[in-house]
Amino acid sequence: MLPTAQQWETLAGLACRSGWNGLEDFRLLAFARHTAKVAELSELSRAAMSKVISGLSRWLAQRKASTTTQKEGVA
Repeated sequence: MLPTAQQWETLAGLACRSGWNGLEDFRLLAFARHTAKVAELSELSRAAMSKVISGLSRWLAQRKASTTTQKEGVA
């Protein structure tokens, strides 16, 4: 099954939060290739899209937590 419109919107939002240039950014494609083992974003299934969204969400949360602890002086 193909990804839903909401999944595409969520992925685009996460890409922008990452500082990337939306769905066309090569870094997002690299992340999807690594996470879902696809050559292009258009090959994502609904389940693979969920993996990419979950992985990117976790990565952003870890990055935010890391930045917060560094600002507090805890390494």
